Amino acid sequence: MSTVSISDASRELSKLVNRAAFGNEIVILSSRGRAKAVLLGLETFEELIGMRDHAKQRLAPLDTFQQQFQQALAEAGYDTPEKIVKMVRQVKHELVAERDAGESR
Repeated sequence: MSTVSISDASRELSKLVNRAAFGNEIVILSSRGRAKAVLLGLETFEELIGMRDHAKQRLAPLDTFQQQFQQALAEAGYDTPEKIVKMVRQVKHELVAERDAGESR
């Protein structure tokens, strides 16, 4: 792990990216002596957030997934196509409301 000022990093960005990506080095970016951000390689990032383990998981066969999804919907009370369509419309309405609220901030 090394610390580099942001002004130096801007001049050496390509070299620092390669050190992070291929040397598995973590580079701390600082400004006025204070750490501000971290530059790390994609593999390190994926390991950090657990993406590698998730990507290795086997997917269920499509027919199995469909059956389980249908069963979960029915158990939640969405046992007819009409109820499912109504739920989807409600979710779409909520998503639009959230988006609009976020845009007005």
